[in-house]
Amino acid sequence: MSSLPACSIVTGDRPQAVEDIFLPEGDRVKVEVWIDNLEIPWSLVFLPTGNALVSERPGRIRLIKDGVLQQKVYASIDVEHTGEGGLLGLAVHPEFPKAPIFTRCILTGAKGAYITGSYG
Repeated sequence: MSSLPACSIVTGDRPQAVEDIFLPEGDRVKVEVWIDNLEIPWSLVFLPTGNALVSERPGRIRLIKDGVLQQKVYASIDVEHTGEGGLLGLAVHPEFPKAPIFTRCILTGAKGAYITGSYG
């Protein structure tokens, strides 16, 4: 049995070559600010109602209702907000709002562990 380092194990074919395309005038994409006054926004999920939840790395989940950031924090989660850590990913239950549950991915201080769990 060979003892190859984990990073050298091949799991599929070599990726296809893709050439870069330079667009000096852009691609007619217009970038606009949708919501401001967020602190390090990380993950955005849209709800069946058309509203959205956005995670802020310091541990807050904010509600955007009818295109307006709500002042009241939707949920607050204790996280280790240092460096690149904190509240990261966010996903809502497929039957939201009937099942008002969402899953979050956080970085904790316990040896830099990533933890996922449900909230709601």
